Amino acid sequence: MFHLKGRGGVMVQIDGRPTRMTETELADYLKSIQSTDVESIELISNPSSKYDAEGTAGIINIKLKRNKNYGTNGSLTAGYAIGKYSKYNTPISLNTRTPKLNIFTNYSNNWGDRQNEFYLYREQNPYTSTQSSISKRSGLSHNYKAGLDYSINKKIMWA
Repeated sequence: MFHLKGRGGVMVQIDGRPTRMTETELADYLKSIQSTDVESIELISNPSSKYDAEGTAGIINIKLKRNKNYGTNGSLTAGYAIGKYSKYNTPISLNTRTPKLNIFTNYSNNWGDRQNEFYLYREQNPYTSTQSSISKRSGLSHNYKAGLDYSINKKIMWA
């Protein structure tokens, strides 16, 4: 369960639409998308009553950028990062837009190994404790999004 300001029950939204994800799925999603594709991340700690009870502790809304140019375009990117282990990602996006219709699709993946290290030393008279752990995780995650926007007029858009 997500926590915001110490409270559980946080709702995750992508472009204002509720998206059910575990903490691990959200972390994998954020690792797999390019930072250049994110317009903003909103943290709403006191949502209004119009939101579902699920988001009473808060809302995390991830707003993705949208291409506003007419025509068809796309991009393909490859990424590589190295720390203790190598990590890779390959996102692709395609978009076609007319004055009234926008069709878009995005796919990204992320794979590689990750290592987490945890060390704890605690003194509480008359006791002392030491804890440590090292965990390695290998994984492959896929994210896919497709959508259609239709503008009835300049003020009304159906998504």
